[in-house]
Amino acid sequence: MRHPIDINALPTTEDIKNSRRLIEVIEGEIRDLQARQNQLQAELEIHKPWIAPIRHPSFDILSYIFEYCGKEDWKTLLSIAAVSRFWRETILGYPRAWSFLNLKECDSDVLVELFFQRSGQCPLHVYLPDLRPFRMLSNVIDRLECLSIMAMDHDMKTLVFPNLKRFTVRENDFFIDLDAIDISHFPALRHLDCQARLGSGLDPTYEDVWSIAPLETLSIVSVPNPAWI
Repeated sequence: MRHPIDINALPTTEDIKNSRRLIEVIEGEIRDLQARQNQLQAELEIHKPWIAPIRHPSFDILSYIFEYCGKEDWKTLLSIAAVSRFWRETILGYPRAWSFLNLKECDSDVLVELFFQRSGQCPLHVYLPDLRPFRMLSNVIDRLECLSIMAMDHDMKTLVFPNLKRFTVRENDFFIDLDAIDISHFPALRHLDCQARLGSGLDPTYEDVWSIAPLETLSIVSVPNPAWI
């Protein structure tokens, strides 16, 4: 314990020497304490991340993250399943993440079937490129909620899509008869984006009873080729 000094007394030469030595000792102790503080702070920076929530996210949090990844790029789900056992159990236990499938970059029917299986009974969101036949979706028609296709082939005109809410037809050189998109074929349709040209011809016996589902949004092409504008 250091002895207190009388700050009102006039210091002697010896007092000054002693005070200087004491100051050096105190400054050395401060430097040691600062070094120790820096060491402890560095250890904190190492250990804090290990207890951060991101290190042990819950099933629900991971599920939402994986679902977002699946929407952005379906291929990431295959990589996620290989990261760790917990991630694999999470992704396999969350069918909704597997329900978004862009077939533009998938030419494997086996892989497509894998997604259909892992998505359970969740509604499907499918982008079908022009080179892929619609018949590959024939077993999951009841599960389709969103569908984007290049053009409606002949077989589709006789099908019923009971749960399809969003339908996109991308080809503007293709004609679609009105009777192919009526309420009997698309009873749940709410959003229609049709780049194809709509044919006005209807079966005369059908004109008086034709109707379409109550749409919330409708996008159609009025000029098939607007290059002249």
